[in-house]
Amino acid sequence: MILMTMYALDEIPFETVYLHGLVRTREGKKMSKSNPETCIDPLDMIAKYGTDALRLSMIIGSGPGNDIRLYEEKIAGYRNFINKIWNATRFVLINIAGEKIDEFSEKNLKNIADKWIVTKLQKLTKEVTENMENYRFSDAATKIYEFLWSDLCDWYVEMSKGTDKNPNVLLYTLKNTLKLLHPFVPFITEALWEKLGEERLLIGENWPEYDGKLVFEKESAEIELMQKMITEIRKARADKHIDPAKKIHAIIAAGKHKAFFDEKHDVIKKLANLETLEIEEKTGVHGGGEKREGALKLMVDDIEIHLPLEQMLDVAEESKRIAKEIEDKEKAIQKLASLLENKNFIAKAPKELVAQENEKKQKWQQEVAKLKEHQKDLEKLKKM
Repeated sequence: MILMTMYALDEIPFETVYLHGLVRTREGKKMSKSNPETCIDPLDMIAKYGTDALRLSMIIGSGPGNDIRLYEEKIAGYRNFINKIWNATRFVLINIAGEKIDEFSEKNLKNIADKWIVTKLQKLTKEVTENMENYRFSDAATKIYEFLWSDLCDWYVEMSKGTDKNPNVLLYTLKNTLKLLHPFVPFITEALWEKLGEERLLIGENWPEYDGKLVFEKESAEIELMQKMITEIRKARADKHIDPAKKIHAIIAAGKHKAFFDEKHDVIKKLANLETLEIEEKTGVHGGGEKREGALKLMVDDIEIHLPLEQMLDVAEESKRIAKEIEDKEKAIQKLASLLENKNFIAKAPKELVAQENEKKQKWQQEVAKLKEHQKDLEKLKKM
């Protein structure tokens, strides 16, 4: 192409070449026309999951020159993300209905949550722009995916359902996110852009620009600390096998962050699924040491979190369940260990399968170790 264009037109047709890898099956086989059984028909996938979902499944995880594995479940997973974009837009449309929306400026920022989300958006814009300019399309798409799914939907939207509701910031954040997403999922973003009442096509809009005036590091650090704390409480609940629907009690020694946590009391209570929440400056400042005996203690930076275990679960029933789970898992580990010690299996099995079985064994061993730690905590509670 270069030689022919130079010969015919005396100019270079292109200066940059982007080389993508091979498209492979889930098992790593090359998709090839000579082996039709290895191929996925894109038209079938588009009819089933939509063009945007297919586009994302071929962009995310596909670095320059690296092979990509493509299978139907992966495409279906990105359809869920497309639904997430739609749901986020629907939430914004409901919240801006009947509201006076001003042209966005720093004056629209009413609270710490607003300053945190616009800070995250500015950093995202900067990173995505740099990635796009350097042809790191997978990195750019991954960052936007994580921002919309986690920061915007899981955190800011949830905070917006309370006193932190701010239609101006919701609309500003969504519009700029749709602009960043447009090169990757043009169909859903263009349709939603129209639903937001925009007359010009999204494809004709200017690319978002980083604005350092909308970066608030101090306020963002406060929100991120709250996130870490809520995440630790959720993780502790999962580790202790507490019913996700069960509301629990928490005591937080917040130190210098007490005023901020007092302000966000209802948000923390809601997002951590708490029945009651006590926020103290120091541990035991109001007395009540008995509440902490047998409680699960968590540390997040300089913050102490106490979760009374006896209020979280039925100790006797939980002890039985844990003992049974340990027994079942140890039997499974023993069976898997015997398989991995079998020389015939090692000699005949594919290396990938052997590696998978070893990983499975290690994972089960780690799970048993955690269960035994939990068992020790329960034994302490029984003696109280």
